Amino acid sequence: MTTARRIRTLHRWLSVVIGLQLLAWAVSGFVFTWEPIGVIRGEAFLIEPEVPVLDAPRASPAEGALPAGTHGLELTWVRGDWHWRAADAEGETLALFLPGGAEALPELTAEEAHAAAAPVYAWPEGPGELVEATLLRETVHEYGGRPLPAWRLDYDDGYGSSLYVDAHTGQVTLARNDAWRRFDWFWMLHIMDYDERSDFSHPLLQGAALLGVTTAVTGLWLAVLVFRARARARARGDGAGFP
Repeated sequence: MTTARRIRTLHRWLSVVIGLQLLAWAVSGFVFTWEPIGVIRGEAFLIEPEVPVLDAPRASPAEGALPAGTHGLELTWVRGDWHWRAADAEGETLALFLPGGAEALPELTAEEAHAAAAPVYAWPEGPGELVEATLLRETVHEYGGRPLPAWRLDYDDGYGSSLYVDAHTGQVTLARNDAWRRFDWFWMLHIMDYDERSDFSHPLLQGAALLGVTTAVTGLWLAVLVFRARARARARGDGAGFP
């Protein structure tokens, strides 16, 4: 068996083994370029709310009212007014207080979360009706490691919009839609992490990448050998030839 035929055999078997994944990489790469990343992430539809100027000092919360674990206080504009935000060492919100307040404000209801979120989202296909509201106290894949507790608000707006609202502050922490979910599914195929969809440095992916590179190299090598053989055949005048 000639070298060219050995390379051709190797190339064919590599193509059988890795062909579907090469196709998945090509298709997913195409999908990634189809829409702007800001649209996919929902960032393009979030409207920055106007914050009024703080015109006077505001009294801090009453002594002893702060929850355990409070690491710092910040005066912030949320829920339509200035509030003191008590945060832990990692910056996560523990409670909100009105200036001079003695009790923390309760978490938002689903209706209050919807009222806070809807005006700061530029609906890509027009406003939708709220069809489901879920209070998250543990994170889910789509939400990642963002602040909890949070409301997930699902809308029938034709775009599959889901708004995630901090249950303390009423701020929209994340917007998701069907475009992101399609992207996420193809991202799973692309990095071959079929569980968490976040690890792009693991043995399965590395092995597939190595096979993909080898397939490309053997294909190029085979092409060079074929071209050389055809050139020699033409020089001899006996047809195209194949090594």
